[in-house]
Amino acid sequence: MILGVRPPPEENESWFTYLLRVANKNGLTGVTQLLEVLGLGKLKTSRWLHWSDEEISKIIPTLSASLEQSSDRLRHFADFSHKRWQNDGARVCADITTKHPRVCIDCLAEGRQMDWRWQLAIFSCCPHHKQFLVDICPACKTLLSWHSSLFGGCIHCNTQWTEIQANEILIEPSPLELQLWNDVYSPSAKTIGLIDDVVNTVFAIARPFDTVSHQFQTLPEFFGMSQLISRSYMVLQSQGALEIWREQCRDARASLVELGDRALLAPVYRLESKLNYCSFETKGSDFSFEDEKSDEMISLVEYSEFIRPARAKLIPGNHDMNARFHVDREQLTSLFNLASEDFLSAVDNKQIKPINSTAIIRDQLFDSREVLELVQSFCKKIPSSWLLVSHRDIQLRRHICGYGDLLNALLRHEVQAVPPKKFDLSSVSVEPISFNKWLIEQRENACKQPVSKPQACAALGCGLKKLDHMVKSGTLKLAAFKHESGSIDGPSLLEHCKLKSRIKDY
Repeated sequence: MILGVRPPPEENESWFTYLLRVANKNGLTGVTQLLEVLGLGKLKTSRWLHWSDEEISKIIPTLSASLEQSSDRLRHFADFSHKRWQNDGARVCADITTKHPRVCIDCLAEGRQMDWRWQLAIFSCCPHHKQFLVDICPACKTLLSWHSSLFGGCIHCNTQWTEIQANEILIEPSPLELQLWNDVYSPSAKTIGLIDDVVNTVFAIARPFDTVSHQFQTLPEFFGMSQLISRSYMVLQSQGALEIWREQCRDARASLVELGDRALLAPVYRLESKLNYCSFETKGSDFSFEDEKSDEMISLVEYSEFIRPARAKLIPGNHDMNARFHVDREQLTSLFNLASEDFLSAVDNKQIKPINSTAIIRDQLFDSREVLELVQSFCKKIPSSWLLVSHRDIQLRRHICGYGDLLNALLRHEVQAVPPKKFDLSSVSVEPISFNKWLIEQRENACKQPVSKPQACAALGCGLKKLDHMVKSGTLKLAAFKHESGSIDGPSLLEHCKLKSRIKDY
C-alpha cells in the first residue's frame, strides 16, 4: 500500500515524531493507526518512544514501499535518532525522555516539525522563540497527548496553536543549556558528564529539602517539567539562586538547627558531591551566569512524584514534608560522627530504630529528628571528674567490648555518659563508677563463652606468642568444643584476669 502523502524525514525529528507526522499528513489519528493501516499490527503505548532494533527492522521494508523512500535512508535516519545515551542505567534517572509531549507552540504554529530534543529532561525552552516547552494546553490546561492533531492544536479542546496569543515574556536559556542543545547530537564524554550534572540537579531541586534519593528508570509524570528544569539551571549556575536554596533549606529543615549547617544544608552538600563538571565554587566558569531576577523567579517546590511509592508509605499522614528528615545509614552516621560499626551495633540492639522494616542495611531509613531527640535526652553539663572515652579506648578492648556496646549502654541509660561535643558521638564523657561497673559486667558476660585469640590478646595486653605459651603452661585453657579450637576458654581467661589484675578499673 502506497500512502497518499509521503513526506521524507527532516532534520531534528525523532523516529517516532516522524511517524506521527506521516500519520497526520494522511489523516490518521496516530502511529498505532498508521501501523495498522500498513498491516504491521499494534505497538504498545509504552514502546512508542523506545523502538528496539528488531521493531525498526520489521517496519522499514513496508514503510519504505509505502512512502516510496529508500530503505537505507530510513534505516540511517532511524539509527541516527535512536540515541542510546538517553538511557543510561548509571544515571539517577536512566531514561531522561518525557513520556508525554513537550512542545514549542510557536514552532508548531509556524509549521515547524517537532524537535527530538524537546522530549529530553535537560531542556526547558525553545532557544529560537525563547519560550518554555509546554506539556499542557494553555487553553484547557489538559495534559498533551501523542495524537496526530498535536501538530496543529489540542485534541481535547480543539484550540489551534495559531489561536494562542504569543507570550511577550522571553525566557533566556542559560549558557550551559544552549551549549548542550548543540552538543547532544554527538555528545563527548564531557557532554555526557554535564548532562548527568543537569539531571542530578533536576532531581535534587524536585525534592529541594530532602537528602534521600533513589534510582529511577523513567521520569516521574507531572506538570511543569520545563519550569523545574529552568530552576535547576539557575541553582546550578547562578550564585543568587544557590543562596536562595541555601536559605530555604535552613528554614525548611529548622528542626535540625542544633546539628548546624551539616544537617540544615545537607541537600545542597549532597548535590555538590554528585557533580562531575559543574561546581558551586566556580561561578566564574564558562557555564555560569547571573540572573538579576533570580530572587523573583526561583520558587522551590517539593514534588511528591519524585518520592518512590515504597518510601511514600513511610511518611506519617501522607504529608511529604516529613520526607525532608529521612536519612540513610551513611547520612546518619555522618550527622552524629559515628563509626559505621558502632552505629550498626545501636541498630541491632534496637536503640536506634529504622522507620522501615527491611533488614538490608543499605536500604534502611531513619528519621533524623527522632535520633536527634534521643541524643538530646542525655546531653547535659559534664562534671570535671568524668572520663573521656572514644572508640579507640584501651579499656574497652581490655574488657572484651567495643565502643558500640558503650553507646548502647548510654542509650539504655546503663552508664552515665554525655557527649563532650554536642551531637557528636565519636567520644563520650563517662561517670567513673557506673562505667567501671559496666566494664566488669561486659568482661564477665564475654567470658561466659569462648573468646577468640585476638580478643584474648587484647584483654591481656599481650601478643599471640605469649598467649600460646600461657596455654601450653596451663595458665589458660583452649575452648573445649572442636569448632572453637582457635579460641580461649572464657572462664579460665576471666579467672586469670582477676588473679593477675591485668585490667585496671578506672
